[in-house]
Amino acid sequence: MFDLKIDKRYVTFESDPKNKNCVAVNFFLDGNTVEQIFTHLGENPSGYKYFVDMSEFKGKTLQVEIAPSPSQWKRMPEGDLELTPEDYDKLGSLVRVEDDFEDAPHYGEHLRPLVHFTTLRGWINDPNGLIYHDGKYHMYYQHCPGATYGMWDNNHWGHAVSDDLFNWTELEPVMRYPHRASGTGFHDRKTGKPCVACDYLIFESDDGGYHYKFKSVNNAGSGDPKILFHEESGRYISITLRDITSYSFSSSEDLENWVHESDIEQFRECPDMVKYKIEGTDEEKWVLNGGDGAYMIGQFDGHKFTPDEIDESRLDKYVNMLEATKDFSCKYNGAFVNTSLDDPWERFSAYAFQNFDSAPDGRKIRIAWYAVGFEQFGMPFTQAMTIPQELKLRRTGFGVRLCAMPVCEIEGYYEETRDIEGDGVGVVFEEGRAFDTEIETDVASFVKIGGYGISYNEREKKLHIIPDGEKEFTLPLVPIDGKIRIRAIFDVMMCEFFFGVGEVYCPLKLKKPANDGLYINISGNGRIRASKLKRSIK
Repeated sequence: MFDLKIDKRYVTFESDPKNKNCVAVNFFLDGNTVEQIFTHLGENPSGYKYFVDMSEFKGKTLQVEIAPSPSQWKRMPEGDLELTPEDYDKLGSLVRVEDDFEDAPHYGEHLRPLVHFTTLRGWINDPNGLIYHDGKYHMYYQHCPGATYGMWDNNHWGHAVSDDLFNWTELEPVMRYPHRASGTGFHDRKTGKPCVACDYLIFESDDGGYHYKFKSVNNAGSGDPKILFHEESGRYISITLRDITSYSFSSSEDLENWVHESDIEQFRECPDMVKYKIEGTDEEKWVLNGGDGAYMIGQFDGHKFTPDEIDESRLDKYVNMLEATKDFSCKYNGAFVNTSLDDPWERFSAYAFQNFDSAPDGRKIRIAWYAVGFEQFGMPFTQAMTIPQELKLRRTGFGVRLCAMPVCEIEGYYEETRDIEGDGVGVVFEEGRAFDTEIETDVASFVKIGGYGISYNEREKKLHIIPDGEKEFTLPLVPIDGKIRIRAIFDVMMCEFFFGVGEVYCPLKLKKPANDGLYINISGNGRIRASKLKRSIK
């Protein structure tokens, strides 16, 4: 144990991922544990450092302990930790206090995505507590800052803010030790203050979402709470996990006293519920969705969600991602799951979809965790967030469906745009690593774009997608006026496809470690608009 005066912004850890011993660096203040970082302390020839923003404790002296870090999740390579006191002293010298460090501000690694959010260091997964307040989008997220794998025993709530959903500034965590699970963000209707909830606890911010203090207990339930205000009944609604495949609804007038209202089956994790108007009408519907993007359309009366009847013969009857929900077919799917892959965990790329509370102009904007393993190529960060997507409830060839398309703010990062149409047209960018593309073509055409071949089978009403060197897979689609519409955003190691008017969303992981230019060709009549994207974070 040693003392560490926090007189600068960061505590840094020289960390070597090849070191088999993952240790816990524990921080104490007045005898209480206030922070814990799991990391691989060791001299790193690459020069990469991991860090945690400790601005909250500036001016204080903390006691620091280096200890074994056994994990109930078994998600880190644990060593035997047979270390001598001299070993611990040496490791302690690798824990430092710094205001800045050479590689931190640049976000310039060659495999860093240009327009998808990634954290500067460590692991991220579920977005939590997405909220818009006073001109800023606040994104909180599951974050392990000390290593590039998810050690869910000591999750933080990382924090980033943006004016436009792309240029994010990372700030200090809003919640640290102990482990903080997934949760939600919302506004207190009486005070107008931002609030967040995780586990059984609700917290409130006095400074617009940058710091939080305890507010009340949500005894409605602990798992992945989603809290929203139901205008019609004038009460807050809490949706929490009842078990691994169901949710519970509870209500409260004051965020302190909660009453159980009802339960619903067939959903797994990360609930979200939003009211929409069907585009072009005044008809309103509620949409309830789960972590894997599957959703129901229906009505909510403040007590119970009643789903609309679903046609079991519908075209868009996808297979769900995980064993726990694979037999549930009474939902629609907001994200395609590639069942051609054998590993169920590899079948999905996006998970934990969440909407921003109080987005301006009544917009419905979501982000999800994009499960891409950058660490396998030596990067000091891993995983990402999807492109922010605007949601609308639209009448499609399938019927009324929740449709997702990239937010218009992405156009602010266009560096070069090319438009072409005709028979047998193509576009080639010799260089560049991120692109936003739009294609419209006849159903008989074959499209080649960025390593994917795409054709349409009119009899099956399915798109056939052939990734280079991988298994072909199919997904349902109904043409619009005899045309196939494709929107695709390519970034380093990832590609997000939006088909039709957004009724089919298909996020994929690229196998190659970097994009180098882009090739698009239509063997048939069609049009292409392609824009090269510049980096959103400098």
